[in-house]
Amino acid sequence: MHVLISGAGIGGVLLAGLLEKAGISYQVFEKAQEVKPLGSAISFGSNVLPVFRQLGIMGEIDRHSQPLMRFVRHFIPHRKEWDDDYSFMKERYGDYIRIIERPKLYDILRTLVPVDKILFSKKVLSIEQNDEGVMIRCSDNTTYHGDVLIGADGAYSAVRQAIYRTLKDKGTLPADDDTEPPFNTHCLVGVSRPFPPGTYEVAKGECRYESIFFRELPYLDGGVKWMVLQDAGNLKTRNDERFRNNEWGSEGAMTMADKVRDLPTPFGPTVGDLIDNTPTEYISKVMLEEKLYTTWNHGRTALMGDACHKFFPYGGQGAINAMLDAVVLANVLQACATTRIADVRRCLDAYRAERFPGAQLAHAAVSKGAALCKRGFKGEMFRFIYRLVPRSVIISQWDNIYAYRPQAAFLPFIPPEGTAKPHEQTDYEYLKTSIAN
Repeated sequence: MHVLISGAGIGGVLLAGLLEKAGISYQVFEKAQEVKPLGSAISFGSNVLPVFRQLGIMGEIDRHSQPLMRFVRHFIPHRKEWDDDYSFMKERYGDYIRIIERPKLYDILRTLVPVDKILFSKKVLSIEQNDEGVMIRCSDNTTYHGDVLIGADGAYSAVRQAIYRTLKDKGTLPADDDTEPPFNTHCLVGVSRPFPPGTYEVAKGECRYESIFFRELPYLDGGVKWMVLQDAGNLKTRNDERFRNNEWGSEGAMTMADKVRDLPTPFGPTVGDLIDNTPTEYISKVMLEEKLYTTWNHGRTALMGDACHKFFPYGGQGAINAMLDAVVLANVLQACATTRIADVRRCLDAYRAERFPGAQLAHAAVSKGAALCKRGFKGEMFRFIYRLVPRSVIISQWDNIYAYRPQAAFLPFIPPEGTAKPHEQTDYEYLKTSIAN
């Protein structure tokens, strides 16, 4: 089997690393000349950490991350609405939620993939697939052939657009999949240099996440991983912005930075102080959208990550679910009986069947979290209700999230830890028998 992966983001690179371990032939095609993993911090927990242990990268993860102990939310600076204790996570789920710089996580995952397996400046323009295989044509007029194509190419996935055009022409594309994701927020993020010791009151070794509604500031290693969210304006403004800037990047970042410099933070400096202490190349801006697509695969092609489920950046669910997609895709591809179209379809159907319920659960959780950040009366109501929710209910929601901890079926199993046990691992043995039999 030979797998083509469009997109060298976190999900695409993790999938490549897993295929490398599984001994499956693959190539990764990235439209950019080089990948610049912009963004702030990423949080993840026990649902992906077992896979990191299987891959032998947990030591690097430990060295470059911090356990999240508290989640503090403010109404105005220095006035807390609530202060959630997350220190129970390790005992219950086997590990703490971890906070790591997005660029650092990406660098660690990249070590899993030989440099010659990622081809840059390869924007996928079109795909063709039939019973014999799949072909992609790139912007430099080169073509590549494989048995399976994975679209890990982001919220504006060219692979998704190609297969959706085919399905629409056949009249089989669900109506909701034929609509653009709603967009109403700009996001400015950065990773500051470490501040001088004692400048701000953050206990050594402690990692906490603080927010003032749409101004969110997680701490790590002396620097600040910061994010500022801003309403996007009217529909025309949003559509113009969608056309100009639809992926993480620097376009418009400094213009937005100038508008938010005077915003206060809960621990002393203004947002402007954070911006001034952040290298320009680590400041980026993106549009925030949410959409869970129904159609994840067609023929020899499947979607993963933002290409099939775009989340509001709350709790790291976008990156987490892209990584979970990668684990399950690697499992079904490694188990696929043959490269015949019927067997490939069955494996990709199995991937979607396993991952879609989890993506639904994550989408609902992210929507609730985003609702807590809303302005005005609606936001006040959400926050009032949240304060009344018993802690037992909140923990039961965490139990649902961390019950799903898929591991690579072809690597040594990592025994689960914690008092809250995970679901049984999926058995992929049936995929190893050809459907023709």
